[in-house]
Amino acid sequence: MYKYVVHSEIDYVKWDACIDNANNGTIYALSWYLNIVSPGWHAIIKHDKDQYISVFPITHFLKFGVMRFIQQPHFANQLGLVHQEKISQEDLNAVLEMIRSRFYYVINYPLNIGNTNLVEREVDSTDTLYHKQFSFSMNVSYQLDLSSDYKNLFTCFTKDRQNNVRKALKNDLTVSKSDDIEALICMFRDNTASRIYGGVKPYQYELLRKLFSETTKRGLSEIYAVKNPNNELLSSSLFFIYKNLIIKFFNASTTKGRDLNGDTFLMHHVLNKFSAQDKIFDFERASLDSINKYKESYGAHRTYYSCINYNNLPRIIEMLRKIRYNALSKGNN
Repeated sequence: MYKYVVHSEIDYVKWDACIDNANNGTIYALSWYLNIVSPGWHAIIKHDKDQYISVFPITHFLKFGVMRFIQQPHFANQLGLVHQEKISQEDLNAVLEMIRSRFYYVINYPLNIGNTNLVEREVDSTDTLYHKQFSFSMNVSYQLDLSSDYKNLFTCFTKDRQNNVRKALKNDLTVSKSDDIEALICMFRDNTASRIYGGVKPYQYELLRKLFSETTKRGLSEIYAVKNPNNELLSSSLFFIYKNLIIKFFNASTTKGRDLNGDTFLMHHVLNKFSAQDKIFDFERASLDSINKYKESYGAHRTYYSCINYNNLPRIIEMLRKIRYNALSKGNN
């Protein structure tokens, strides 16, 4: 039996044990991670004796000053139903019904790859909650199986990527571990942020700092930095490493770094280091075709996960939402 649980009643130890032991548990769903990106989060939990065996984080926010709604937090790509036991369509329906009974609005809440089959059945069915105002959009992530040695991984790179690796190896570059999150943020702000739709807000950088600090304390993150002989920082990437998943979480390059294939040199080093291990490299989701082609150039394959959307706003609130959305859209054009 699932139960809706407010934040003060969540047992972090039991919660994290469930995430750790579940096949589809992600770093994004751990309690301390959620505390950073969505303070005061709630949950839907299924118990078995004294354990949590299935959990669903509710990342809720305040909208219009009076109304709670559910939305994907910044830096939390996959959440959804995390489970230690086999789940069925009834589990997903139970969770959606609890959401529907408590919230008027859900926007782009991400499930996880392990929930994809349930969502496909939900959409195909003619008598489920999909037909009660829920809808699902499919997102694409890119993953690379690292169980082969690097020589075999390299043969799956595109010809252009292989050539870029060879060029990078001739550029007298060095790569090393770093703990300088500020240098990475500054490089991103100066070279990448202006190309992000809607911009990047100061509080988002602060969230990133907090996540790096906490993951570093727990031994779950690594930064690698590429420099030239003049000790100039050219490229840098932050990786989260949890269970068998290596996530390329945040990265940036200077113009000179791009010209010298700094990121390719960094990836050559990281993939070589973690190759021939029971690990998956996750490039995460991107909305730009050019970035997705970059991921595919390393031999990464598409994986799919869904986002939930639900709109049962009162008419006056929906009108205000559309007015605000149209005003913001005009401002970004």
